[in-house]
Amino acid sequence: MNYLGNVCLPKNLGSVSFPSYPGNFPRIHTLGNVFSSFPKAPAGGIEITHVAADKAGRTLICGSYPPVSAHLRNRNDGAGESAGTGGRRKPVGGRTGRLGGRATGGRVMGGRGDALAVEVGEGRSVVLEGGRRLAEVGTWGIGGPADWLVEVTTVDEMAAVLKFCHCNAIRTVVIGKGSNCLFDDRGFKGCVIVNRIAYKRVEQGEQGEQGEQGEKGADMQNASKGSTASSSSSSSSSTSSNSNGRSTSQASAYDMLVHVGGGYPFNLLGVECSREGLSGLEFAGGIPGTVGGAVFMNAGADGQETADSLLAVDVLSPAGALLSFSRSGLAFAYRHSPFQHMPDCAAIVGATFGLKRSSEARDRQRRYMDRRRQSQPIADRSVGCIFRNPAPPLGSSPPTLLAAGGASAAATLPASAGALIDRAGLKGLRVGDAIVSSMHANFLVNDGVCSSEDMEGLIVEVKRRVREEFGVELVEEVRRIPYD
Repeated sequence: MNYLGNVCLPKNLGSVSFPSYPGNFPRIHTLGNVFSSFPKAPAGGIEITHVAADKAGRTLICGSYPPVSAHLRNRNDGAGESAGTGGRRKPVGGRTGRLGGRATGGRVMGGRGDALAVEVGEGRSVVLEGGRRLAEVGTWGIGGPADWLVEVTTVDEMAAVLKFCHCNAIRTVVIGKGSNCLFDDRGFKGCVIVNRIAYKRVEQGEQGEQGEQGEKGADMQNASKGSTASSSSSSSSSTSSNSNGRSTSQASAYDMLVHVGGGYPFNLLGVECSREGLSGLEFAGGIPGTVGGAVFMNAGADGQETADSLLAVDVLSPAGALLSFSRSGLAFAYRHSPFQHMPDCAAIVGATFGLKRSSEARDRQRRYMDRRRQSQPIADRSVGCIFRNPAPPLGSSPPTLLAAGGASAAATLPASAGALIDRAGLKGLRVGDAIVSSMHANFLVNDGVCSSEDMEGLIVEVKRRVREEFGVELVEEVRRIPYD
């Protein structure tokens, strides 16, 4: 055993330091799958209950931190801390997580250099992993290690992690499948939260609003195992007096209502709904990502958009408060939602869609999917289309082609970014291991061990050549996640 100050740790736990505490420490009962119990706990200081293993076999210190800062260091950070005096040596590289005070957003229950457990409630906690590579959680396969990464499956888990990070000044970013993200090779300085909230419930649209809201509330509570997120209504015109923001007459305008978690796979939702003869989300089949990501970007294809059938959205604020918005109070546009610039939106945790019955829904979804398989490199490592389709200049529809010399030509530009890139002869263009797909020019593919620098270089080069060839400035729809 190693003794660091007044804290007793197993040797394989790594280097952890705390301030020194005076006095005798009483014995505390051990719980769970115990590796080694602590016979002592700091009186008025760190209350350590036990050392346990999680499902992945990681060792966790379990207890609660006092209202003082504690440093959690990776075992590879170098020499140990000054023992018994409360002094600390400066970390020798690696990652340092600084946790100040008792977090009110889910107190820290355990920690080590590469794991933290944050209490959710009712004896549950979620584990924040340190050093996990973001290439593992993005469809591009690009990205270095995040300081912390956690996958949450319920609303209250998301709220606890957000609140904890908010209270401890830890930078956060919430992702779904990482299918529209370009991560940095250096990783992410802060906590990456992966939204896996995947409840789903379908009900008749003719149902009255009061009963519907009550059932939805019960469903949400069951999905989150008793969410502790505080609820408040949003301000501005988006505010509604109920969670769905619709009257009974509005609800009955749809044959079926689908309540779904923000982490639900959007592709699966489109397939399932169309299979049940529900129309409105046929285009979603084959689109990577989650419901939350689709709402955030207003994803669309085949003449349909996410906002077309959207009725309500549930989000969590950075402090973990639950907010509900009615679609009628939200302004959507092509690949744009108000959530992209909303300070109160840290995570989209749920959405409600209104769908109509159609005998053609399933066939339509299959046609869309077949066309996608034939025209898009869906098996390659990509994030879908990189660039938005260009909007025509003011007063010009379609836009006018500009020759290399700048003179206006009679020919018109194609309506899609992919066709522009193709016409510029850029299929197969490569920068490092980033390459323009030969199947669909608006797909940039990781063709090996691609770095974020490679992909950024290819994006810049494609934009430059299209600009020089046609006088059109392509705009990315991919979301860059900077290191800091």
